[in-house]
Amino acid sequence: DADPHVDLIELPRNATKTELAFWLSVYPLRVLMHYTLPELRHLDHHGQPQKSISLAYLSTFSCLLWLIVGSLVMVYSLEQLAALIGVPDAIMGVTLSAAGTSLPAYIASRIAAEKGFGNQAVASVFGSNTFNICVGLGLPWVIYSTVMGFDPYHDLENDGILESILVLAGMLLIFVVLMISTNFVLVKWHANLFIGL
Repeated sequence: DADPHVDLIELPRNATKTELAFWLSVYPLRVLMHYTLPELRHLDHHGQPQKSISLAYLSTFSCLLWLIVGSLVMVYSLEQLAALIGVPDAIMGVTLSAAGTSLPAYIASRIAAEKGFGNQAVASVFGSNTFNICVGLGLPWVIYSTVMGFDPYHDLENDGILESILVLAGMLLIFVVLMISTNFVLVKWHANLFIGL
């Protein structure tokens, strides 16, 4: 087996007390994931995957289920936290919720970039946002309008939504201008600019 990956439930070596305490605190979750997500990372001595395509589909489906469960738990927890500390839901949505739901896209983009797939990293970010807008917003509207007989929905509160749309449009415009002006070459100051914004 040429693959160096470590199992989720394997005790970390040379871990500090803090790292070990954190590892133990999430151990039940690690066990659940270990036994519900089929392992696909094992390679043979030629560097080829040892698992079948059907197992890859099953693993992808299991990962999506975990993302759905994690998202539901996160949204419910943030709603309760917002109610307890008196912060509007919209503020939680554009801060903690946005950061939490963007982590999978960030991790996928980082891995792609580290492997030299810059186009895939950028496409992953824009694909994630496009999916969120088209499916994350569009699908609930389709379901609601189908169930409610296509009656308009009037209970949506404009609690910071317009500002969020303007920020998203502005960031996209800045990115497009930068890409066109540099002939689609990403440089370090682009990253510094976006982190600063």
